[in-house]
Amino acid sequence: MYQRRRPRRPSLISREAWRWRQHLEIKFSNKTEEDITKSWKRSKQTDNDLMCSVVFYNHAQSKWFEETVTTTLDME
Repeated sequence: MYQRRRPRRPSLISREAWRWRQHLEIKFSNKTEEDITKSWKRSKQTDNDLMCSVVFYNHAQSKWFEETVTTTLDME
């Protein structure tokens, strides 16, 4: 009976180690998914900020061009 229990102990330990590894992998994959989601949201926000900046730049440029043309026409 003692000999029979002895081989089972390493398999129990390895099973517990396997469960722990699975737990860590799940935890890691959840963390990775959270990081990906956060990065995607940050990227989306950065994209929105960039587009807003481009719109402001284009508006300022067209306003400057309009003022330059108006000033030039007034001078003539």
